[in-house]
Amino acid sequence: MNWNNLLPYSPAIIALLKGIVKTSDKAWDTLKKYEPEIKSFFESIGIAVKVRDKNGYAYLSQADGNDLSYEDKQIIKQKTGFVKLDRLIRREPLSDEQALLSLLLRERLEENEIVTKREIYSELNIFYKKELDKEKQNKDFDKVIKQLLKIDFITELKKDEDDDLETIYKIEKIITDKIDIDKIEEIKQKFIQKNADK
Repeated sequence: MNWNNLLPYSPAIIALLKGIVKTSDKAWDTLKKYEPEIKSFFESIGIAVKVRDKNGYAYLSQADGNDLSYEDKQIIKQKTGFVKLDRLIRREPLSDEQALLSLLLRERLEENEIVTKREIYSELNIFYKKELDKEKQNKDFDKVIKQLLKIDFITELKKDEDDDLETIYKIEKIITDKIDIDKIEEIKQKFIQKNADK
């Protein structure tokens, strides 16, 4: 290993490869200082760096083969000899329940970025049959919440030890980049129909 080849912005590159970089992260200042160089570095391997200064975060994005124009595909083939590049940035498909909650939170973010677990339960309950086992249903809701925490769509701000339903979450603005609010009615209707057929 020749440490003389180390790039001064390597901490920001590593942070981006690990996930979302926020203004509160140590790597943010490095990312902003060397933003053009970092973007150029990732562009050289077919990956875009999305920096959202207003919302205070940055992340990596990789175009899907289906999203590329004919011209883009020809450039990739000419430069690399390959028709398309392998994916480095994984796209984790959301389950129907995760997609529904993401869309509900995306819609809610238009007015307020704070939400309690009780409010999440209340919003999700609208789309479930009333006769379902509440205890099992709430456990299912908790699994969905944990998944959204894992992918940084929400952050736990305050856990209420006396009443778990009063646990407070912040809806992260990255959800606006990742979730298309125009599809909210389509997903709602799909979910209503799915539960009606059970």
